Amino acid sequence: NHGCCGHTFAPIDGALHLQKTHGIKWSDIKRMKIATYKAGTDIVNNANPEGDYQAKFSVQYVTAHALVHGSVRLVAFSESRMNDSNVRALLAKIEVETDPELSKNYPNQRAAHVEVELNDGKLHKYFQPTRKGDPEMPLTDDELNEKYFELTEPVLGAADAKKLLEDLPNKIRDILGIMADVRLVREAGKNLVEIRVEPYPYPVSYKGEYHYRSGS
Repeated sequence: NHGCCGHTFAPIDGALHLQKTHGIKWSDIKRMKIATYKAGTDIVNNANPEGDYQAKFSVQYVTAHALVHGSVRLVAFSESRMNDSNVRALLAKIEVETDPELSKNYPNQRAAHVEVELNDGKLHKYFQPTRKGDPEMPLTDDELNEKYFELTEPVLGAADAKKLLEDLPNKIRDILGIMADVRLVREAGKNLVEIRVEPYPYPVSYKGEYHYRSGS
């Protein structure tokens, strides 16, 4: 669900959950603590990443970026974002530690404890049991659409990205005279466009030939 190392996903998801649930502004955060499994901290505990590659493997950087900008996509590793003073300021407030119990459960469970202390003294804690987007916690259709548009709009433009999902069922209908369900799905860690056609007992004419619609 994020454009960085998978070991950072649970901390990012937990931090965003706290932010959304309690209406936390990144500037209100005094201190943050992330506790996750050892296989993860061995790779992504980097409080001073240099360059975009290291940033993708820094749980401090990607979590700070998510709280400041709302997500961690490809733009998170652009030069301007890497030098964002707000992200760097929040990054410095994030502590990372290894949790023995979560380490025992890895790789069957990839979880994280996230704790946020605010400037007013309030303390919020959350346990993220798995990574958003894994089979145990799949992305919703709206979340898949949001990710699709975020990734395609910089390439296709906002209008073309939305138009693609609209055009596919219309073109199928106009050429074949049948209705197809077109939607975004996640499979084997990839976002795919799924075109679903139901079976139909009568033949369909296509370029002078008749075909039976078996469904696919």
